[in-house]
Amino acid sequence: MSTGVVQNSDDRGDTEEATQREIDAQLVGGPFLRSRGGEQISYAEDSETDAGVTSTIGEKDELAYVEEDDSPKKTNTITMGNFRKTRSQAAKEESMDSGPQKQSCPPAVPSRKRTCNDDEGELRKPTKRGRKSSANAELKKFEKDIRGLSEKFGSKLQELDAARSEAQDLHAKVTSLEQQLGQAQREIQDYEDHEAYQSRQIDILKEESSKWRVTASVLLEEAKRDSGKYVKVSDSDITERWKTLSFNIRNLVSQYLTERFAQEKGFLELLAKGHPLSPSDSVLKLRTSILRQGIWRCIISAAFLGKKGIWQGGIGNHLTNFLSGKHNDVAEDTRYFSIISQIKSRAVADLSEELHLNAEALDAHVNGIGRNLRCIIPGQKMDNFKEELKRLTADAVDLHAIMMKSKAIFQVQWIGDNNAPYDRTKMDSVLGDIDDAFVKFIEAPGLVKIGNADGEHFEHSMVLCRSQVILQQKEEFRGKGVERDVEVVQEDSAHMRLEGRGAAADSRRSPGITGRSYYDFKEVDD
Repeated sequence: MSTGVVQNSDDRGDTEEATQREIDAQLVGGPFLRSRGGEQISYAEDSETDAGVTSTIGEKDELAYVEEDDSPKKTNTITMGNFRKTRSQAAKEESMDSGPQKQSCPPAVPSRKRTCNDDEGELRKPTKRGRKSSANAELKKFEKDIRGLSEKFGSKLQELDAARSEAQDLHAKVTSLEQQLGQAQREIQDYEDHEAYQSRQIDILKEESSKWRVTASVLLEEAKRDSGKYVKVSDSDITERWKTLSFNIRNLVSQYLTERFAQEKGFLELLAKGHPLSPSDSVLKLRTSILRQGIWRCIISAAFLGKKGIWQGGIGNHLTNFLSGKHNDVAEDTRYFSIISQIKSRAVADLSEELHLNAEALDAHVNGIGRNLRCIIPGQKMDNFKEELKRLTADAVDLHAIMMKSKAIFQVQWIGDNNAPYDRTKMDSVLGDIDDAFVKFIEAPGLVKIGNADGEHFEHSMVLCRSQVILQQKEEFRGKGVERDVEVVQEDSAHMRLEGRGAAADSRRSPGITGRSYYDFKEVDD
């Protein structure tokens, strides 16, 4: 026996017998050994015998399993001291040591013939031995630790999975948002490109518009030259000229028509024949208003009706009568106003500016009025009266020329005749408004505009300047139910005090016109 191996003497025979059976089993090459009347012997029984043998080995000897590098199979080895030997080598050495002492013969194994496959002739390696209980304990401990760690970090793993899933969702959302951002950026770029294109188009259109505006201006000027001297005057300009003329007429009466004489009542009745008064009215109380109306009639006849040939001579008279639109057949059908407007603007344009004001006709007209009114004009004021009247008539002719050149139609009208009800929108009261009043006397006419300066909308008319009227009011007598006229105009002395105020008093009253009443005013005859 080799050094370092310790065996018990009681088990020596059993060990040698087990070793011999193992060798015989390997030589026979079968998976089972036959003994005891054909009973099969399994390797499990041998492993139990081997376990009993190995338990007799010293404390330093131990059994181990060695895995070869070139084969997955395991070989049983016996560790003796500082080196290892296989079980077969140990058995051989043991047999050699005990050879001279005892000769053992292998037991006869009864055999019988049987057929076998080729693979059964090969030697089979013994099955693996089970691991020691200490290894199983360590494995169980390891598995227990693993379970503990798994239970400990299971919730963490679930949170990690949830966080990973959420991160994937966020990543998908970020990807979608990036795609949307890219699409929005492309749309913004397209919009900016389109805006730049539109800006360029606007610049081009502005240039073209400027060119067309210049062209239109040139064509408009040419059209004006072709159609004559087309005058487009604002309503405010005409209204201002008319109010100035009305104020100057009131001032003329207050300053120059102040002389009184015995036959004054009959003279005033003659002047007021165009506006008949009631029998109860006293012409002396209305002296100033009647004189103002008389001056207005003279200026209207000379300038706005063209009867004296002061504006453009005889041709001006015919044009004024034909183009005034005052005829009844024309006034009833507004379609004629458009034709009159076109004819008027072209015909007046061909008139000469040199014959605009006929000085001889103007002097004759002023001298005739001076003769008719010499009885109420102080002798030292006659020349000044004529000069002032000439100036007023010339201003009226200028205003008439402007209105004739315009495509709108202007008419001088007396509104409120025949005791018409007072209308504040069409009339101005000379001495103040009165409720439930009627027109007693018309002191100054008004001015009405039909259509517009462009020769359109002749179905509409408007009052540019209201007429000036004297009002009267009816009221019941106390307890008797008897009506009596309450005159707004005071006694002649009070009326003269109003005249004495001159321009200061008249400046507080604004003239105007309303309605479409028309009178053919005549001069006062001798």
